[in-house]
Amino acid sequence: MKKFLFSVQSALDFFAIADYGISGVCGKEFLFTAAKIKATHGKGADFYHQHLASNDYYSEHDRVDGHWRGTLASAFGLSGSVVSQEAFSLFQQKVNPVSGQKLTPRNNPNSVRFYDFQCSAQKSVSVMSLFDSRLVEAHRKAVEIGMRELERFAAVRIRRGDNFATKNFAYTGKFIYAQYHHDTSRLLDPQLHTHNVIVNVTQESDGSFKALDATEMYRAIRYAGKSYQNALAQECIRLGYEIEMKRSDKGEITGFEIRGVPEDVLRRCSRRREQIDREIEKFVATKGRQPTPDEVKLMTLLTRGRKMLEKTTDQVTAFKMSLFTEEERSNFRSMASEAEQQSFLMMPHPKRETPEQQIRKVAEQLFERSSVLRWDAILAEVQNQNLGEVELEALQIAIRNVPGLVDLGSPAGNPYFTTAKNIERENYCIDIVNKTKGICRDFTSDYVPFSEAEDTFDHTAQIEVIRQIVQSKDPFTVFRGVAGAGKTSTLQELCKCLKKGGVKNIHVVAPTNSATDVLRSENFESAQTVAMFLQNRDKLPPKGSYLIIDESGLNSLRQGTEMMKLAMENEYRVLFVGDERQHSSVEAGDFFRLLEEHSRITKTCLSQIHRQQVQEYRRGIELISMGSARDGFEHLDAHGYIHEDKAAYLDRAAEDFVRLTDDGKRPLDCIAVSPTNRECDQLTEKIRQKMKAAGRIVNDESNPVESFRSWGWTKPQLGNIENYQVGMKIFFNTKVKGVAGAGEMAEVLQVAGGKLVLSNGRTVKPSLIRNSIDVGNAVPLPVGKGDIVRFTVNLRTPDFKINNGSLAIATGNRNEYLLLDSNRRELTTIRLPEEFRGVKYGWVMTSHASQGMTSKNVVVAAEKMSNQAFYVSCSRGKFNLALHVPEKEYFKKKLMAIRTERLSVHDLLASGEITKIPVQKSAEQIMQECRPDPHQLVRKCWQDKLRDVLRKITKRTRAALSKMLLLNGSYQNRQAIARQEEEDLQMQDFPAVVPEKAGVQTEKIDPKTDAELRELEEFECQFYQKYGTEVSNENRKQERTERQRRSKSGHGMGFD
Repeated sequence: MKKFLFSVQSALDFFAIADYGISGVCGKEFLFTAAKIKATHGKGADFYHQHLASNDYYSEHDRVDGHWRGTLASAFGLSGSVVSQEAFSLFQQKVNPVSGQKLTPRNNPNSVRFYDFQCSAQKSVSVMSLFDSRLVEAHRKAVEIGMRELERFAAVRIRRGDNFATKNFAYTGKFIYAQYHHDTSRLLDPQLHTHNVIVNVTQESDGSFKALDATEMYRAIRYAGKSYQNALAQECIRLGYEIEMKRSDKGEITGFEIRGVPEDVLRRCSRRREQIDREIEKFVATKGRQPTPDEVKLMTLLTRGRKMLEKTTDQVTAFKMSLFTEEERSNFRSMASEAEQQSFLMMPHPKRETPEQQIRKVAEQLFERSSVLRWDAILAEVQNQNLGEVELEALQIAIRNVPGLVDLGSPAGNPYFTTAKNIERENYCIDIVNKTKGICRDFTSDYVPFSEAEDTFDHTAQIEVIRQIVQSKDPFTVFRGVAGAGKTSTLQELCKCLKKGGVKNIHVVAPTNSATDVLRSENFESAQTVAMFLQNRDKLPPKGSYLIIDESGLNSLRQGTEMMKLAMENEYRVLFVGDERQHSSVEAGDFFRLLEEHSRITKTCLSQIHRQQVQEYRRGIELISMGSARDGFEHLDAHGYIHEDKAAYLDRAAEDFVRLTDDGKRPLDCIAVSPTNRECDQLTEKIRQKMKAAGRIVNDESNPVESFRSWGWTKPQLGNIENYQVGMKIFFNTKVKGVAGAGEMAEVLQVAGGKLVLSNGRTVKPSLIRNSIDVGNAVPLPVGKGDIVRFTVNLRTPDFKINNGSLAIATGNRNEYLLLDSNRRELTTIRLPEEFRGVKYGWVMTSHASQGMTSKNVVVAAEKMSNQAFYVSCSRGKFNLALHVPEKEYFKKKLMAIRTERLSVHDLLASGEITKIPVQKSAEQIMQECRPDPHQLVRKCWQDKLRDVLRKITKRTRAALSKMLLLNGSYQNRQAIARQEEEDLQMQDFPAVVPEKAGVQTEKIDPKTDAELRELEEFECQFYQKYGTEVSNENRKQERTERQRRSKSGHGMGFD
């Protein structure tokens, strides 16, 4: 095959940026994609002739005229004109076609020349366009809208001053592109698509030409694609067609199709897509991993046959029509005719929702799991969920008027948005930490940590952490402990110190029931989940308790804020325990990291690892825990812990699992981890095959179990009746009285009147039960004797209790399992209800599910991982680690590229991406609206200190006075003693509110109280300074001198 002048080697310089949409069952349909084109060999003539001007795929005699588009086209006098080979070639050579001078100041010979953004119509639209030419024009109109929106994100890199060699950019909103409309795929499938070949040039405000910074265009490609898709849907409706939404295998909208075009026709006309899918399957079979976008693009290029130069346009049209039966052609002609008639009769139908309502509904869904989002991301999803039902211009105006949605103002062309509630929560958490520092008393304890320990470890670091925590005078403290550093034993010793120091109530909170079980097994009997702690307000620990929040990194911002409010209301002191480098909450807001990075919270750290018993294994985990994932990977690789197995990586991982469990005899001695549910399922199947071959699993075919698989919908999605379709499975996470029990599943039989009719005979409104249900599908699960299973729901019966995440071993009897405790020890045999569906295999778990677990050995299998997943997964073992990957270099590259940190508003402020946080409410207003008011609570803490000191002084004073009166023994003195005793009782209820200018009237009786007076005066001074009450140091000095004088002279033997 003759090489193109831009060369097949240049194919490596192509890469797909994104692909969106599903065409029926035909697989992925590239609706809006992008590719870089270097075309640095020659003058781009072959690319122009063979790829653009020939309708892409056939007769060289039937040319396609391209046209120059874009705001910048007028600057070159080309707006709307036909693309000539000469002008195209000059742009390829980085030459200004008007002046003949260099196009841009910098002229790297290997730089990108063009960006090809391709819009592809839905397959049903392409099919019907053969029978209704109006759809061709509809596609072209939609392309214009998509490219208009993409042009907003044309940008230039800023290289001046402090921004030299940085990633900073400025939007220009200008580019020029050559537009070519094609209607056929490489295999002559009907496929309307348009190439928009953007020249790598833009214009700054001063009129100078610069190279494009395409980063923001890539970022916004989904928005541009959905703008195109929405416009095309609107045009189809206007032309008289009915459309239907297409959904992914998880029930989420991905696009639309024209109603009436059968699925088998869509499949039949997608041979090019199927050809690429087959190449992807071959790649996976060889490499053992999914291809990258640029590798997919390379496959696309290499599967392009040479031009079918012998075919004319008429021949190609005839071939496309031959793909349909005569009956299908007749039906499509009828559809086109009826649509045309309908378009004349169609009346504008009222919109179901206003733009503000559409945005608010989608924003609620998106912001459940993100704290900040770009403008384009919000509008892309609003259009996606309302294809054909929204006016883009109206959305662009309405988004800044939606109550509760806050425009952060930067970047100017595509600003970040957040919610007013999120700003209030972030400000509250940071403010309350900063404003309450030093208000508590430190603890005095005579207990020596680890004095009772029988091990030989060096506990110096743990003892120092305990000392720092105990001596802290702040109500909130962070304890960061790396994986395997001994956080649990440190907390156990801390609790002993606190109890010796007079703390009566210590309460431990953890994110999951499984975690609380682990804590209870470690003698933290009061442990409960975060959810239960926040829900059961009537069962909160007593006032003044000490709270330990374990695995705080898994708490969302909402949960963290609520816990801090409860702590202030009940005068709790709180220790947040976690590790920001491990997994964070699924819900929005990295609460633990927010406190660590943006508040002045007192931090203690434990970085010495004890879990790994092998030095080189431990050293690798230490490197990862310090944030050096690449160094940790290379260290573990150098010492034989990492294995490259290509397509056999799952088989090799399963073999290692069997080896590390003594040929499967002790399966609980090893944890198997994979980062995705897909890989978990694949590795589970490999392990089960080998365990069955070894005789460890038997009779699995005789005991099939129906298992629920979640689609991971958000709460707003679960509550929206429009998301439900017949056949979906509803799973009950908790009991819903009169509907279903925990762990039960029902099928949706009908969606009508805002309610769901279920297969169990019940009718429900999803908005009322969204917190108790999940949505997904059911899969058959053959469970044999010896199979390890994992429960996915909490269930309590009179006979037993299981938690979400609990493990068990199948006994071979139907629904009967041997339940395991948190340490994988056998507990008891249980029999589950017949209708229970909350069970799945427990051989392999995701890294998120494995967090907090420990085992002798760990086997990890993954084609790629984030830093967090890599750290958590590899640190589970004590003695052995076996990490199996398809390709080491690919894994290492992705390890550094996959980002898991979710931005907060304060992250944006700290990085300079926004200049200020818009004032919704002042910090003072937020604090005052909280119940209770934190200022009052802080003031009360200081008042309590004063009260304690006054009680001590009063007690000593009365003791001394009583002693003197008893020595005298008179009747009057006995009456005085009685009065004193009565007053002592009244002092037990010393008033909670200290007067604004409270003066202490107690006189000094015993020289021992001198230190207490000093303490009292120090508290008074700090209290008055903090809350605006002026205390004269001179007056205090005079008062003190007078008290000392009266004490020496014998005066003041009572109260004045």
